[in-house]
Amino acid sequence: MQVSESYIKQSYSLAWRFFAKNKMASFIIMGVIFVLALFSMIPLVGFLVTIGMGMLMFSVQVYVAKSITHSDNEEEYEQIIQNTKPSELITQYFSVGAGAYLGFFLIEMLVFFFIFVSLFMLVGIDTLNAISAGTMPIEEQIQIYKSLGTFGLLFAIAMMFFAYIYPLVMGRVYRSEGFAEAFKCIFLLFSPPLWKASFNVRYFLLITMLHLTLIGMMILMLVSVMTFILIPVAVFIVYIFTLYFATISVLGDKVSFEDQIGGE
Repeated sequence: MQVSESYIKQSYSLAWRFFAKNKMASFIIMGVIFVLALFSMIPLVGFLVTIGMGMLMFSVQVYVAKSITHSDNEEEYEQIIQNTKPSELITQYFSVGAGAYLGFFLIEMLVFFFIFVSLFMLVGIDTLNAISAGTMPIEEQIQIYKSLGTFGLLFAIAMMFFAYIYPLVMGRVYRSEGFAEAFKCIFLLFSPPLWKASFNVRYFLLITMLHLTLIGMMILMLVSVMTFILIPVAVFIVYIFTLYFATISVLGDKVSFEDQIGGE
């Protein structure tokens, strides 16, 4: 499928149509996500359930992305959606989703390790223990926080940059055909050629809209979870954003690497 001249509108349209053209499959997946979210609160098994839920959502994103890339036009895309069974959303590209999620999880662990080692080197383990135990005077804590200001600023800038290029990384991941390939593609997060490809106006506009949409959806989701009866609404918001992120990543990949816009 080609990228439309109105590609920002196209990203929303593709995501919504994936839901609208096969509501049964989408509601079943949302039900599974809701049940897994409940089980994730259970001690001991919650961690494993959370990993399973992450793999599931990655698998759904891969299915959405493949549906777009395997379609020559929007009519074929809708046909694929209408013929999709709920089980296919979970299982057809589960190996790709699992590889991508585990790669992402490993990067998260490396980031947390980097933060811990950096703080240890900057302030020392005794200072960290004193802060966590609440035994350090507030004046000394303020001085420590001030000394960490530069580190915090640099880290925030790095996280903003990686948040910018992450959808493009996922666009590459969605091209994968198996666990190992998807796992490897996640590490394109550290690829300078991919960074360079992200520096174009169309990708910038797509990601800007993605982040603005994320802020709006987070506000709606927080309002929803504050009332128990509206929790299903929060699940719906998460699911729709999952679809939208997949469409943004595919279109971002196309405008960054294929460099061509055509009418549908």
